[in-house]
Amino acid sequence: MIMMCRKKIPLGFTLLELLVVLLIMSLLAGVTIPYLTKMYDSVQKALEHDEIIAQLGSLNYLAFQQGQDFTLIRHPPRKKDINDEFETDLNEEFEEDEEDREEFDTSLNEELEENSEGFETTINEELEEESAEPSGKQIVTPIPLELPEGWHVRAKRPILFRANGACSGGIVYLYYQQQKYRIQLIPPFCEPKELPAQS
Repeated sequence: MIMMCRKKIPLGFTLLELLVVLLIMSLLAGVTIPYLTKMYDSVQKALEHDEIIAQLGSLNYLAFQQGQDFTLIRHPPRKKDINDEFETDLNEEFEEDEEDREEFDTSLNEELEENSEGFETTINEELEEESAEPSGKQIVTPIPLELPEGWHVRAKRPILFRANGACSGGIVYLYYQQQKYRIQLIPPFCEPKELPAQS
C-alpha cells in the first residue's frame, strides 16, 4: 500500500507575521503623517492668502457701499493708530525721555483738576477742527477687514479708500509668521496684484 502524504495548509497568520505587518504600518504612518500635516498647513495658508487678497480688492466697494472713507495703515491696528492725533503727538514727543513725561503728566493732571471741563472742551474743539481740515495725520477709521489668525497687513504708505469707490493705491505687505508678501493695489479701483518677493 502506498501512503499518500497530505500537506497541512495553514489556516491563519502567525504572531510574528502580524507583528512585522504592524511594524511596517507604524513606520509608514510615522513618515507620512508629518508630511500630510505640512501639506495641509501649506494649503490652508494659500487659501487664507488668497482670501486676504480678495478682501483687499473689495475694500473700495465696501467704502462705496457704506458711504464712508477708509484709510489702510495696518491691520489689526496698533493702539497708537486708533488714538486721536493729540494723544499720538504727546506719546511720540515724550517717548524717549521718561522724566519729561512724568513732569508733563503731573502738570496736565494739575491743569485738568483746575479747569477740567474747559480744558476738555478746548481739546475736543481742536480735534474737530483738525479732523474737518485734511491733514497728514487724521483719526483712523476702522477698516472692515477680517484677517485669519496670525496674519498682519501693513501699507507702505497710507492707502485711502474713498466713499465714491476710488482709492489712492499703493503697496501692501502681508505678514504670516516669518513670511512676507508684497501686494500692489492699482488705482483707481485698487485691483490687487501680487509682486515678486524682494531679495
